Amino acid sequence: MTDDGEDDSTADTGGATSKPAPPGDWSSATQDLPFDPPPTDSEAPRYDDEDDNMPPSSRLIAIAASRTGTCALDEDGLAHCWGGATSPTTLRPRDVAFTAIARGRRHACGLKADGQVLCWGDNEDGQSTPPSDVTFTAITAGNDHTCGLDEDGKAHCWGSNLWGQSAPPENVAFTAISTGGWGICGIRKDDGKAQCWGSSYGSRSDPPEDVTFTAIAVGEGFAYGLDEDGRPHHWGNDNEEFHTPPEDVTFTTIAVGEAHTCGLDVDGKAHCWGREYCNQFDCGQLTAPTDVTFIAITAGFLEACAIRADNRTLMCWDIIEYILDI
Repeated sequence: MTDDGEDDSTADTGGATSKPAPPGDWSSATQDLPFDPPPTDSEAPRYDDEDDNMPPSSRLIAIAASRTGTCALDEDGLAHCWGGATSPTTLRPRDVAFTAIARGRRHACGLKADGQVLCWGDNEDGQSTPPSDVTFTAITAGNDHTCGLDEDGKAHCWGSNLWGQSAPPENVAFTAISTGGWGICGIRKDDGKAQCWGSSYGSRSDPPEDVTFTAIAVGEGFAYGLDEDGRPHHWGNDNEEFHTPPEDVTFTTIAVGEAHTCGLDVDGKAHCWGREYCNQFDCGQLTAPTDVTFIAITAGFLEACAIRADNRTLMCWDIIEYILDI
């Protein structure tokens, strides 16, 4: 799942101070790419290998995080990636517009308007080589693999298959798909039930059979789904400190991080819950801002990031403070 500024102003964010993060917080390596970029002929996209590895300050439409970094799409559909993993943060297509973005451990993928998928970053296991003969409607990226849904809802996965993560079920159509770590889950089109494959650790554990889901999110060791009433249900790691969602909240969006979960309610307010974390300064739980509403949210390693509803810019927070609000 992640290690996920520019304004010196501060804002009232529920008792914490909004401030840009210093560059050292966002990247641990920006040189010596461990892979070869795609060819740069006239038909291939141009790649930017001189990115400053900082979050964008532009208006955003989509965001995705993993254990090692975060990617976002601006309102022109251009990809921006940052974080601690070298591969996807320092090499990204700079002249391709996407409608969706997915971030893996050391790679990232974007979905174009024509349904084609373009990936960049580490390709050791083939996770950055999507099938070219499939028209996709959704994509998701795990540690060393990538999956997507075609126009009929069939799942396609590529990359490492060490745990069966690139061998989706045959003859099953899905309405949604999510992966985290080495496990993948989807919502079946015929009955709304969740079905999982890949690693048997955590997220592949049997999901509840008596729940019809409308949204799904898979983390490193557990997964969450939202039922038709917007209530969260989890499966996988049963550690109670991971699973204390607020009661009487109707969610529309759910995101799972390393050992925490975040969601947006019907008003766009963010809620986070999960295990208490400690860093070199303090211990605490991930607490979302209380006076801001959002249109999208993602959960990384020890933090969460979301797109503000008022100005479509990025806001991130961790267990101690709001580390980014631009």
